[in-house]
This record gives sequence, C-alpha cells and structure tokens, in this order.
Amino acid sequence: MTTPATMAVVLCATEADLTSMKLFVHGLGWGTGADDLHFAFSLFGELEDCCVISNKQSVSRGLI
Repeated sequence: MTTPATMAVVLCATEADLTSMKLFVHGLGWGTGADDLHFAFSLFGELEDCCVISNKQSVSRGLI
C-alpha cells in the first residue's frame, strides 16, 4: 500500500520535472482501452491525458 510519505516524495519529484508525470504501463490486456485505464488510474488522482497505443487494426499493443 502507498504511504503518505511515498506520495509526498512522488509529488515533489513531479513538481520538479514535469516530464516525470508520464507513466508507461506494459502488459495490458488486448481489450484494454483508454477509458478502462482512465477509470483505474483516476482513483489515484486527476489525469491530464490517457491513451493506449494501438496497431493498424486499432487493437491494443498492450502498452500505453
């Protein structure tokens, strides 16, 4: 479980370097969509953007 101290360190790091606010998630299910990810990660705070990388047939490649 995430502790308040851990979250404070993460927040401090993201405020210092805005590029560290991006998150790479590997191993997503083929049916996972941006809405699914947005719902799951919004439980931890506000999201600016959420996208799933797809192949030419619009099938998730299993990463964002």
